[in-house]
Amino acid sequence: WGYGRVSGFREVNKFQAYPNVPAWNPKKGDPLQPAPLWKTDTWNVQDYAQYRVYSGLLIFSSYYSSDFAMDIWGFTAAFGPKRNSGAVQLNSAYAMGVPSLDADANVDDNNFKVKLFDFKVVGNWIDASDGPEVMGRESYFESVYLHVNDDSIKVGVERMSINRVTVLQGNAGAVVNLGAYGKNRGSIQESTVSNVWVHRITHNHFGGQPGYDGRNGLVTTRQCPNK
Repeated sequence: WGYGRVSGFREVNKFQAYPNVPAWNPKKGDPLQPAPLWKTDTWNVQDYAQYRVYSGLLIFSSYYSSDFAMDIWGFTAAFGPKRNSGAVQLNSAYAMGVPSLDADANVDDNNFKVKLFDFKVVGNWIDASDGPEVMGRESYFESVYLHVNDDSIKVGVERMSINRVTVLQGNAGAVVNLGAYGKNRGSIQESTVSNVWVHRITHNHFGGQPGYDGRNGLVTTRQCPNK
């Protein structure tokens, strides 16, 4: 695919179960607020599930194992909604493929390499709206522009090549996260990250803590990677 764009601008506030409880929140937050979507009734579960689908701007799994399972270039994903992961998921362990209606989903079923070239993520102003999750073994990731507030580059699989990336980094997460927020496919050995240009990083010091939650940086392991 190439020369396209998709925007999630309207999804952030589109699904509201109750006032001040956005559909992206699957956890109990402020005790003074109503319960989150998945803890109330069937309608709210449906609302949350619908948001999870609609907020995924580019989510694909492919089993094609000759050369690259997917070759995506010249594409822009704008205004990624808040979903505690990336709105772009390509052969990701978070978006497992199911080979048939009779089969069970397995975390490694879509572990095939992906090529991502001349790709842009722009307008991810909010936290929990991450960069692309590319998790096929030996994936190739080059000439990418990332305007992301949370984790921008995620290294979650072995023998991945990431090269020539321009980053405008916000106030949550990291420029390079070793693992995909704690997930990988057993190893990130022999993966390389090179020629990364960080033109802006806004890890400020409100209340004496660096950044949004004190666990961000240029290169981080926010959670110990595990399969």
